[in-house]
Amino acid sequence: MASRNASDLLTVYKAIFIELPTAAAKKGLGVAKENELEQTAWKGYDAGVRLINLATGKLYSNPLFGDVVERSLGTLLRVQRVSSSVSGALLTALWVTVGLPTATEIQSLRAELGCLRRELRLLAAGLPVPGPEEEVLPEVEKPVVRKRKKAAA
Repeated sequence: MASRNASDLLTVYKAIFIELPTAAAKKGLGVAKENELEQTAWKGYDAGVRLINLATGKLYSNPLFGDVVERSLGTLLRVQRVSSSVSGALLTALWVTVGLPTATEIQSLRAELGCLRRELRLLAAGLPVPGPEEEVLPEVEKPVVRKRKKAAA
């Protein structure tokens, strides 16, 4: 297994510093074989993924890492809650001071624009515009495409 890791490390190193620049130069000059650059990149990528998977597996199986995460998780969650509350309070006041619209205002504006679009489609189709209590039919919401009449010659 150690020889496989060393081989993957050497493959990644060669791919990044030797093979990829060479293949890119060949492609730039127009003398590269078909997909040579892509094959070289994938070879280095595959070796890198194997190395990262191995390192991640070793990290998660390390009891010291598990103990550190276990002890710090509660504290990290409390810090996250506090920072979320503080940022929410500060940014809300700042948002109003700057005069930028809130998410609720943007959503209501989008809904109003949607209603205006539907009314415009109805007017373009020559149909009556319903009142606020009436519901627009789904088939009417599709855009109306009118064919132009040919000009008389």
